[in-house]
Amino acid sequence: MPDHAVDPGEGPATAATEAGPRAVWRLELLGGCRLVAPDGTDRTPVGRKTRGLLAFLALAGGQPVTRERLAGLLWAERAEEQARASLRRALRELRQCFGDPGLLRIDRDRVALAVDRVEADALRGAECAAEPAADESPGGELLEDLNGLGEPFDAWLAGQRARFRNLVLASLERRLETATDPGARAALATRVLALEPAHEPAHRALMLLHALRGDTAAAIRQYEACREALHRLLDARPSEPTQRLLTRIRAGAVARPGGSDASEADEAAGDGTSLVVMPLREPGRAVDAPSLGEGLAEEISAALARFRWLSVAAPSSAALLARDMADPLAIAHWLGARYLLGGRVTRTAGALRLRVELVETPSARLLWTDHEILEPVPAEQEGIGLAEMIAARVAREIVVRESDRTDRPANRREEVHRLVVAAVRSVFAFDMPRLLEAEGLLRRALELDPNRALAHAWLATVQLLRAGYPWRPGHGELLGEAAAAAARALELDPLEPIALCTLAQVRALGRDFDAALALCERAIAINPALPMAQGRLAVIHCYRGEPEAALEAMGRYRRLSPFDPFQSLFGRAEVFAHLLAGRFAPAVATGRPLFGRRPLLFGYYLPMLAALGHLGEREQARALLRDILEIEPTFTLDAFLRHYPLRRRRDLELYAEGLRRAGLPERLD
Repeated sequence: MPDHAVDPGEGPATAATEAGPRAVWRLELLGGCRLVAPDGTDRTPVGRKTRGLLAFLALAGGQPVTRERLAGLLWAERAEEQARASLRRALRELRQCFGDPGLLRIDRDRVALAVDRVEADALRGAECAAEPAADESPGGELLEDLNGLGEPFDAWLAGQRARFRNLVLASLERRLETATDPGARAALATRVLALEPAHEPAHRALMLLHALRGDTAAAIRQYEACREALHRLLDARPSEPTQRLLTRIRAGAVARPGGSDASEADEAAGDGTSLVVMPLREPGRAVDAPSLGEGLAEEISAALARFRWLSVAAPSSAALLARDMADPLAIAHWLGARYLLGGRVTRTAGALRLRVELVETPSARLLWTDHEILEPVPAEQEGIGLAEMIAARVAREIVVRESDRTDRPANRREEVHRLVVAAVRSVFAFDMPRLLEAEGLLRRALELDPNRALAHAWLATVQLLRAGYPWRPGHGELLGEAAAAAARALELDPLEPIALCTLAQVRALGRDFDAALALCERAIAINPALPMAQGRLAVIHCYRGEPEAALEAMGRYRRLSPFDPFQSLFGRAEVFAHLLAGRFAPAVATGRPLFGRRPLLFGYYLPMLAALGHLGEREQARALLRDILEIEPTFTLDAFLRHYPLRRRRDLELYAEGLRRAGLPERLD
């Protein structure tokens, strides 16, 4: 039977005719794989590879998967026809287990699971782990009974296990950062440490809670546990914020003035730009109505706190002080915040209308405002929350303001911070002289403080941009420096998302596409408001042959920061994705506004050139090719085919054919 033929046992799903809600099946993936019917009957498939097929479809989240992908994943060791036949048998067994044609959606080329009717524990596991009522994260390793199904499946499973653990950990981290109840913070920190024993923020949270209870000895024991875990697992020492907290605990100086509770973020402050988010004003709100402004302030504070170079005051402290202090600037002064974020919010006709304002505390100067943001409710329907969108834009503005400061740094920590911020501003220029300037600023920062994770992370980004693609002279050495700097940043701060993004590109250039994807997803879990992470994810999806996923990531990227300085870098992922999908005219239309004379971004000119080649736009292609060869005179089609990191051979051939039609030389004469 041909691969695309449809068996009677695996035919297209038909629409259900009965009225009322459909019964939901339960799929257990944590521990062993087990399928339970709505009536409680165990309907687990007998075949291990059939269970693997079911698990893969479930974790695809309802997205259609090609038969080719499924056959290669589970029966890679067999000839093509045998693999396709095995897939048909497994689909037939799966249909028999369900006994309902509506649960599997199968056509000539693709297969999908109706996840609205099959509830998988792993898909809700990370959310469950973050619930305050949950005593522990979901039990059992993902698909414990499906090890050894073959190298492709084992590699996929390893990536899924790492991704699930990262999602659970990120959920716990988010709750820990925003929790104010001491008991809840202690429970969350303990659960974080069960997953990642060297997690310094969790250790600091417990140290601080012990100290606030007056148990200095327990706080010091917690520090020793942190020190031992870092040495044993990472061969590292506690960071400066942890050591500084220990010093304050020993001196009995952990309580905030005015009697308000301290938070771990308060105690660790001082390494970056200080900021407080005030509850947004709500004109016309009834006195007894719930405060939307306070809730938004908490969400924006949590989103901003994910930027590792910002020290964000605890929103509970700002809200508490606001009860007794009417002037927001006085509150910002009291909390030692250089910047104050405030504004107003109103709800009209199912939408939120906001005006967000950034004020410099010492001068009381209005620096920036985002006028009348009109945001549909809920914003999450488009994949990016309102708080993340605001945080991304505020963080960008603060980088610009901090790099323009001319006053003298108050201490060495502030000097290091200023050097890093100035370097970031130079990176945004995307030309080689400014990139070398950024490298110099970062190396000066690291001379003053060799343990500043953010400086190592941006140095990794600089070296990655300098390295370019593998055909560029010096690529290997610079790429090695980028990987080493990113690894050092993560050694100092395992939650550094910029370092994770850089390491993802390094892995992709080495064709470890699954590791690259996992690193990007980890960065996004840590900081959903970081535009760079979404942009890098879009590029990784292109390398993996997933153009539609790349375009979705670019949609989130643009929503986060429509005027992001990295647009010229990541904007070309859209061109890349349209090219791989065979949509050459949209690729050119998307790419035209992005292109200028940017030699540093040579590699990002290539998808535009290939799209022009496929369209037969010879004059435009020749003009762009002249620019490319002026920048990289030794670049040839042979170099592209040998080095360009694409997972699918057909993508590489499509890309190369476009370059060939555009006139790129096959090889040097």
